[in-house]
Amino acid sequence: MPNFSYCIALILISGCLLLVEAFRIDNLGPSKARLIRTPIGTFSSSDLLSQSGTHYSVNERYRIYSTGILANSGYSQGRGNGPFTTRVGFGYDLHRLVKDGADGKTLIIGGVKIPDSEFLVVGHSDGDVLLHSVSDAILGALGKGDIGDYFPDNNAEYKDYDSSKILALALEMASELNYRIQNIDTCLILERPKLGPFKDKIKQNLQELVGKHVCINVKAKTNEKLDSLGENKAIACHSVVLLERGG
Repeated sequence: MPNFSYCIALILISGCLLLVEAFRIDNLGPSKARLIRTPIGTFSSSDLLSQSGTHYSVNERYRIYSTGILANSGYSQGRGNGPFTTRVGFGYDLHRLVKDGADGKTLIIGGVKIPDSEFLVVGHSDGDVLLHSVSDAILGALGKGDIGDYFPDNNAEYKDYDSSKILALALEMASELNYRIQNIDTCLILERPKLGPFKDKIKQNLQELVGKHVCINVKAKTNEKLDSLGENKAIACHSVVLLERGG
C-alpha cells in the first residue's frame, strides 16, 4: 500500500523563495515529519538540505524536500492539525423574486437595502442571498453542514430573520475552532436592478460584519436573459471563502 507524503516545495525564482505545499505518493517507509524552521533570509542551500528530509533535485532552481509521511504530519483523516492548515468553502443561495404579493419583501443584499427595486424577494428569513451564501461557505469549510441545519425554514422563530445573525453564528463557529477568515469572493447573479452602484456599499457592510482584516471581493453578473435568473424570477449568489487556522 503506497504511503501518502506531505511535501514542501521550495522554489527559487529571481532571488525570491516561494514555499509551496504539495502531496505525493511513494512506497517509502514511515518517517517522522520534519519541517524546515530556518528563517527566510538566513539560510544557505546546505542549511536547507541538512534540516530537511529527502532531497529531490529537479534542477538548480527547483528543489523539493520531503517532510515525512502524511499520517505523521497531522493532515490525514481531515484532522487539520498541520502547521499550514487552510480550508476552502463554497456557498450558494437562490431566492425567488416577485413584483408584488404578500410573500414579497424588500430586496436586501449583503445587509444593504436596494431602494426603488421593482422586485421583491421571497424567503423565510429576510432573503439575503449574499449573506446566506457566505455563511454556507464558512460552514462548508468547517465541515459543519449548511444554514438550513441551524435555521430551518419551517421554524417560525426564524421568520423574517436578520441574515447578519446567521453570518454571526458561522463566524462564531469558525472562531471556536480557531479559524479566521482570510478571503471572501462572492458573485451575485441578477438581471435587474443593476447592482454596480451598490457594490461598494455591499462590500463595506460585509467588511464590517466579518472584520477589517478580510480581503473581500463582490462581483455582480446578469444571466444574459436566460432561465429563471435571466427572466428576473430569481436572484442567486455564489461565494468562496478561505479560512486559516490560528497558532
